Amino acid sequence: MRIEAKQVKNLLMAVAVMFQEKRDELARLDSIIGDGDHGISMARGAAAACKKLEHMSDQETMSEYFKLYGRTLIAEIGGAIGPLFGVIFTEFGKHTKNRNELTAEAYAEALEGCLLKIMEFGGAKPNDKTMVDALYPAAREARAAFNQSCSLAETAERAARAAEEGVKQTIPMRSRRGRSKFLQEKSIGHQDAGATSVYYLLNRMAEYFAGEVDFIRLQDKPDSQRRTEKPNSSVYISKFINHPDTIVEEMVQGYIKVYGDRIHKLEYANVIARKNMSPGKVGVVIGNGSGHEPACLGFVGDNMLDANAYGGVFAAPGPYTILEAIKAADMGKGVCVLVSSHAGDILNSKMAIDMAEDEGIIAKAVLLYDDISSAPKAAPVSERRGSIGTLFNYKMTPYYANGHSLEEIITFAEKVRDRTRSIVAAMTPGTSPVTGEEMFGTEPGEVLVGLGVHGESALMTYKNKKCSDIAEGMICALIEDMPYQKGDEVAVIVNGTGRTTMMELMIYYTAVDKYLTKKGIRIFKPLVGSFITTQEMGGIGLAICKMDEELKEAWTADTKAPQFPNFS
Repeated sequence: MRIEAKQVKNLLMAVAVMFQEKRDELARLDSIIGDGDHGISMARGAAAACKKLEHMSDQETMSEYFKLYGRTLIAEIGGAIGPLFGVIFTEFGKHTKNRNELTAEAYAEALEGCLLKIMEFGGAKPNDKTMVDALYPAAREARAAFNQSCSLAETAERAARAAEEGVKQTIPMRSRRGRSKFLQEKSIGHQDAGATSVYYLLNRMAEYFAGEVDFIRLQDKPDSQRRTEKPNSSVYISKFINHPDTIVEEMVQGYIKVYGDRIHKLEYANVIARKNMSPGKVGVVIGNGSGHEPACLGFVGDNMLDANAYGGVFAAPGPYTILEAIKAADMGKGVCVLVSSHAGDILNSKMAIDMAEDEGIIAKAVLLYDDISSAPKAAPVSERRGSIGTLFNYKMTPYYANGHSLEEIITFAEKVRDRTRSIVAAMTPGTSPVTGEEMFGTEPGEVLVGLGVHGESALMTYKNKKCSDIAEGMICALIEDMPYQKGDEVAVIVNGTGRTTMMELMIYYTAVDKYLTKKGIRIFKPLVGSFITTQEMGGIGLAICKMDEELKEAWTADTKAPQFPNFS
């Protein structure tokens, strides 16, 4: 079968339909060692790409079809999934440029290009339990097949089989990248969803090249061939929502109606920006996933963030969205992008900053990491993830941006980060408003200590402990990690993660205060409330930051951000 431009367009639409069909299976795999959004994200990106392809002329080159699909995934999905899977298709676009036919040579070269780009871009290596574990053997087998003068169909078939074997090999592996790495030993025994998606993609391509499948719209298929799901399944999610697909859009609509005197939504992007930007000021922005409200929509306003690029539930916004936030905040002096250390946030922010610089905007990132439970103490602190402690930077860095240069602001933000430590504990899980699945499980009387902001695995488990014992254990861990010493003055955040009552937070804070006082560490302007949540997770996050006079001024400065209380 000769694969020319028109066949590539049909191939990509067949791939898009396949990912919609596999949505539930991929979501199930990801829910075991991830946050359950992989299948939903791939299906959403595929649907958007399919729609664009259907409206695209049949006279385009195969390179343009591949590039369109890849760029759509990057723009529509966000998180780490969008950029990484988008690279696959954009690399195929690169290696088919100026070609009239997709050959076995171009196919092998494209897979090798994908592999190198993804390993460089995402940092994953073979045996890290990621999509690389399917892509690596596939690329090697494709090269071997081409060297043996195999046809395109034979080359693609051998690559697909190698990817399938690679997927199987992920089962006994321990995760070393992405959110699932925080599960540590618990990730063993489960198949990686990203690797599975690579296999399904390559298998669909092989089937198409062999003439076994063609593009058939999902709605045109017989009922028996469509993706099966519970009728009206969304109504069974126990939350006050209308439909899982529209929750973020409807939330933002309500938010703008309530606080539209201070902030506004950009018409052309998922960005909340403050009104009345200050000319000549360095902008400060954040990109984050939804589902953690009031973070970070509630922190946009005078003397806090200039703009917030928001993504789907627990998924970082795509680079184009972050780029629009950067552009909205740019008043001619550059923009500081605060990046919470999670794979999707890092990848998308890096791409956005590169694009901003291409447009003549000076933008620089500060990576925020504060969670002591997310990497061994012997490891570099930069390997830790961002958590509750990022709130110190969201509050202080934008205030400091008044009257200071971009370089000075970067230095200040790093100072705040380096003085901050945090840890989270929870006894009841939140529920994803998209999948309806609980994020983790606990037994009666258990408290998991060391959770991530998405419900990632715990460092330790307390059983039948009093609040004072739990609080003392957590604050002791933070003090020893820094270490904080007698005579230090610290700001303290006690953060409710969604379900926790003010009664519980105040009882917890009392124990923290008592312990720090006993250690001779003074507390400056503590903050107690629910600021960075994980839906209705019943837990408490504790963060401390060593203060000096410069930080005190920034911490206590009044703000008009709707969801941050003023100390005065």
